[in-house]
Amino acid sequence: MDPKSLDNGKLEALLKKNVFPIVGDIDGKILNLVQDAFSKLYIQENPPDILVLLSSPGGSVKRGLFVYDLLRLYPGKKTAIVVGEASSMGAIILQACDKRYATENAWILIHNLTNTEIKLDQLRDKAKLEELLADNEKLQAKQYAIIAKRTGKSMEEIREVFAKDKSMDVSEAVAFGLLDGIWDQPLPK
Repeated sequence: MDPKSLDNGKLEALLKKNVFPIVGDIDGKILNLVQDAFSKLYIQENPPDILVLLSSPGGSVKRGLFVYDLLRLYPGKKTAIVVGEASSMGAIILQACDKRYATENAWILIHNLTNTEIKLDQLRDKAKLEELLADNEKLQAKQYAIIAKRTGKSMEEIREVFAKDKSMDVSEAVAFGLLDGIWDQPLPK
C-alpha cells in the first residue's frame, strides 16, 4: 500500500473495516492521518478494536512519539501487523499496540535516533548545541523507556542494542520482545 495512494475514500473504506494503515515516513502527513482517523473512530459510542498495518522506514522522532501516544491511548484493542519493515520510529510506534505481529520476511530496526530538525546556526552556537544535545538525549531516553517497558529488558541492554543500530528479522524481534509472533494469515482486504 503506497501512502501517496491513500486518499480519503480509501482511508474511509479501510476504517469501516477497522483497518488502520500507517505506511511510509513518519512525518506531518502521517500524524495528520492518524489524528483524522482516530477522531472518526472516537465518535463511535464504543470505539472498535483496530488492526494497524504498519510499514515504515521511520521518520520524525517528535511526530512519531505523538503517533505512539495516540495509538497507546486509543481505548479499543490494537493489533499491529508489520508488512515490510518497522524501522526506527516505526519500531517505537509498533510498541503502542496490544498485540504485535510481523509477516515472515519483515524487519525491525531499533537504533539511536536524533531530532534532525537542526539549523546550521544552531550548530555554530555552543549553548544552542548543548541545548540540542540535551533535547536529543531526552527524546532518546523516552524511546529507551518505551522499548524497555514492552520487552522487559534493562535500560543497559536497551542502550547497547540501540547503539548497534540493530536490524532484526522476525524471529530475533520475537526473541527480543519487540514482537509477539509471526503473522501467517491472509491480510485483510
